[in-house]
Amino acid sequence: MSSTSPVSPPPKRKRFPLGEELYAQLECGADMDLTFFVGKSKFPAHRHVVAAASAEFKTRLDQQMGGTSSSGFAIVLSPTDISMSAMRAFIKAIYFQEVDASRLSLDTLLEVVTLCDKYLDQRLLNDCIDSISKIITEENCREIYEFILPMLKCQRLADRAFEVLIRNPKLIEKMLEGSGERISFSTWHEILMLQGPKIENLSEEIIFTHLLRWKDKDSSRRPGFKNLLSLVRFPIMSLQFITEVVEPSKALTRYELKNIKLYIAGGADNMLVNELKCNLAFITHSRMTKIARNEAQFSLMLQNAQPGDFIQLLPNEYMGPFETIHCKQKITIKGFGESTVLTSPIELGNDNILCIWGSNDMHVSDLCFVSKSPSYGETGKSWIGLECCGSRNRITNIAFQNCTLRVSGNYNKMENITCDTGYTGIVVSEAEISGEGKGSLDNFLSNVTLKNLNFGISILQGSCGTIIRNAKFINVQYGMTLEESNDNSIMSVDYQFSETRINEEETAIQILGSSGNIVSYITCVGHNAVMTNVKGKSTIPDKFAIVIQAENSPEPKNNIVTHCTGGPVKLGGEGNTLTSINAGEIIILSGQYHKLEACLAKRCVNNNSVNVTLTKCNFKI
Repeated sequence: MSSTSPVSPPPKRKRFPLGEELYAQLECGADMDLTFFVGKSKFPAHRHVVAAASAEFKTRLDQQMGGTSSSGFAIVLSPTDISMSAMRAFIKAIYFQEVDASRLSLDTLLEVVTLCDKYLDQRLLNDCIDSISKIITEENCREIYEFILPMLKCQRLADRAFEVLIRNPKLIEKMLEGSGERISFSTWHEILMLQGPKIENLSEEIIFTHLLRWKDKDSSRRPGFKNLLSLVRFPIMSLQFITEVVEPSKALTRYELKNIKLYIAGGADNMLVNELKCNLAFITHSRMTKIARNEAQFSLMLQNAQPGDFIQLLPNEYMGPFETIHCKQKITIKGFGESTVLTSPIELGNDNILCIWGSNDMHVSDLCFVSKSPSYGETGKSWIGLECCGSRNRITNIAFQNCTLRVSGNYNKMENITCDTGYTGIVVSEAEISGEGKGSLDNFLSNVTLKNLNFGISILQGSCGTIIRNAKFINVQYGMTLEESNDNSIMSVDYQFSETRINEEETAIQILGSSGNIVSYITCVGHNAVMTNVKGKSTIPDKFAIVIQAENSPEPKNNIVTHCTGGPVKLGGEGNTLTSINAGEIIILSGQYHKLEACLAKRCVNNNSVNVTLTKCNFKI
């Protein structure tokens, strides 16, 4: 009886250590056919090993093939003051394809790096760099980095030294003091991009001082200097430094200097800062980053937040509601887009998920707010995802699901906002701080998309001067509502009448009791298709592109609507102007002293309007 058993494979043979064997021959003085000359010193080697390591060495040796002397091949190296220990280490690196860095002093190691950078092929050089990288520490990283800066082929080693260097801001300051004028544009860019828990004490003023010296060293650097300025955090410098150093340097325009000074001067409580109606072009938070991985860490950071804090939320679901950020200044909260979710439990009630109250110069970005509670529906309320009350706050790249963005205060900017599902998407309202009503002025919204809502954007009483650009509404019953809100500017709106709201009223933009507003370039689609579906029914719902009327409010006056197409228009109030309007089926007029120019409609219904001027319209009253 026979049995079979698996046959074990033969053991793998160890790779033949050719470098070690040849180096052993070198130490014994066997079969050497090449001599390196460094000054008066001679160093033997094997020609084929050296030729394989360096294209330059191979070229030199090939040139000697025709007339080799009896003493063999020779290569003369420079500089001539290379130490013997460095030259021996260099030759050993050729054989072993690595540098035995742990056995060398720093001075000797840097000599070896010089030779490697000058003579070795990039492949072998990279192997040597990898071995040297292992001995870089905080004690030697600055000296290694400064020494390697001019070397074109050793940038991998420079990058590794820089990684260690940035762990300690004091080392960066020492490097700038020693070689700030010699470092490259890309290195300056890396320094100015630094932020993290250990970078807090890196002085912005010291950075700018050395950046100026770098620029002044070479006039060709001026374009690069201009590009780097946007990364300098002027707003966290002292007002004295701005006045005594930055301003005389003429690095910034008068307008930029004015805005920075106003910002530093003290936020919205400083009356002069009300002139600052635009956001600064410079980063306003410190370089320190606080990283939150869960709601407990995030809540603690909000509780202890200080001006200039940068709070980074890692991708996760963070269950709120969270600590109200009350009367804080200049704090940044940033996530990783839709993978960073701030949410609420079903039993949340009427709380906000996150509330920023009486705070200025905040920046909230790259988050997703999700309410898991059902909407209030007919009560006209929604859960608040983010409430932001203050001035010059920025809210960018935020998605809201089944909850509302509510903003009040002055000069706030909201960009790249998406609201999907719920009752109301975005509300701009009157600010109420310490029980005193304060109007909201000159807020800005752009690139907003609103879906599946009753109300898209509501600009409420006491909020004036709001600018809205590029808004898109899909299945939103009332796209945009201006309620006793004056002097707003709305441009580039796309509104889609919903096929699922056939028996409901729909309006793209309604101006209720509001005056002095300018609305332009409104495109509505789907009106004809929707109205086709409701023909023959006893009650036809009102569906309009534009409605201007009083609704338990003052008469709307002096509003201007231009370039609107795709839906009927209802015009009331006093002294309002329509220009280049294609209303489709109907324009309904009431009120007085209106001006209509280049307006088109199949019919016009006059509900007791008087003193109306028609110019180039295709209908009569």
